[in-house]
Amino acid sequence: MTSAVKKTIEITPLLLEEVDLIMPIENSCHAYPSSLKNLSSSFSKRYYNFKMTLEGKLIGFYMAELVLDEMTLHNICVSPSLQGKGYGKKLFEHFLDSARAHKVVQLWLEVRESNAPAIALYQNSGFDVAGTRRDYYPSAKGREDALLMGSMLFYD
Repeated sequence: MTSAVKKTIEITPLLLEEVDLIMPIENSCHAYPSSLKNLSSSFSKRYYNFKMTLEGKLIGFYMAELVLDEMTLHNICVSPSLQGKGYGKKLFEHFLDSARAHKVVQLWLEVRESNAPAIALYQNSGFDVAGTRRDYYPSAKGREDALLMGSMLFYD
């Protein structure tokens, strides 16, 4: 009987000087990726950006913004070759833990209407559809709607 080797996963702050390192993941995850300039603009005291490494190799990231008692997830990506293995869920759970640590009351995100795996992850984490943003994302057919999803956090 052999024992499974546990791989080292780390989630650490993503620094502005590292933003270029996430571009290959951003570009491989999105048909219409954000630009380096756009991603670089998401670094200030109100942003909470994290990277995930597996055995020291960058495999994913998320970018979130905190305003008062609300946090919005702007971007979350895992290298396509590692999707479906639970890494996205771990990143999302880290986002939720970060929100709880900051006593956030309301969480928000937008997701492509066609992104069924992400929608399922968010719904399984207590998010509900709060509305639709018509023609929000560029797509091969022109534009695609985004689902606006939200969740409330409660504290004792």
